[in-house]
Parts: sequence; structure tokens; C-alpha cells
Amino acid sequence: MKILKPIQVEQLLKLLDKKPRQSVAHFSEGSHLLTKNLQLFCKANESTYYLFSIKDVFYEKSKTKYANATHINIVKFDLQSTTYQLQDRTYDYLISTLDFGQKNKSVFLEKCYPIIRNEGTIILITPTSDTIELNHWKSILNERLYRSVKIINTIFDDYDVIIAKCRKK
Repeated sequence: MKILKPIQVEQLLKLLDKKPRQSVAHFSEGSHLLTKNLQLFCKANESTYYLFSIKDVFYEKSKTKYANATHINIVKFDLQSTTYQLQDRTYDYLISTLDFGQKNKSVFLEKCYPIIRNEGTIILITPTSDTIELNHWKSILNERLYRSVKIINTIFDDYDVIIAKCRKK
């Protein structure tokens, strides 16, 4: 992920409700300003932050960096797992800063669906794409029963923000 500007991260965090006892899951491959600010946001709002680290180096670095933070849970995670369900936990927000170049978007979204609370939100931060790629994301999200898909391309210079609600029957 390219360098993010603090003002951009602030704008992104405005998409999250500021209320206590929320659960925020973040799938990430590396450390960046968003990780730091998400954990500060969760601490300030008495919420819990679950950082799912995809890479070993990032996992080890995060475990050291946030060793004394009680509101953050750092998990070494394998995207190839058959399920993303850890215990019976669900999340109000699921944020992904993963690079989906070689990853199966549909499988990822399918595995995420059960761990997002009803009316919870998924936020995908993806490299800026053309209309075809963004329509592909919308299509996959709708196929996987995510609703109210919105694309915001005004927050970051190099990224699109794709937001959808998880509405369960």
C-alpha cells in the first residue's frame, strides 16, 4: 500500500460510527498509517480491533508494536483457510487493505460474509481501477448478498474505497 496522507485516513475513519463496543476487523498485508489510526480509533471509542495479518513479518512487528494495547487482537492469518470464522465472533466493520491482484475476490467475500454482523459494513480499499474493474467488484458483492454498494474515489489519490452492507435474511 502506498503512503497514505493523515487527512485521507481521517476522511476514511469518518465512515465508521463513533460508538463503544464495536468490533472492527482489518485484513492487512503490511503496516501503514491506517493500522495505527484504526487502533487509536478503536481505543478512543472503547471498541475492539482485530488485525488479521497475512504476512509473518507484519505479524511479528505488530505483536511487538502493540504489545501493551488491550483493545487490539493481532492474529496471524492464512487467507487459504476454509473459513474465516474465529470462535463465534462477528464484526461491525470488516476492512480490507489486501492487494487482490492474485487473490480470488469472490472466495474472499464469501468467507467474509458470515463474520460480518447483520447490517455490518465491509470496506475494501483497492488500487484505483477503471469502470470495468469497479463494476466487477459490484457484481461480485451483489452475488455474495452484499447490498448498498458504493464506490468512493475522492478520499485517496491511488485507491478506491468500496463499501457495502451485509444484510442477512
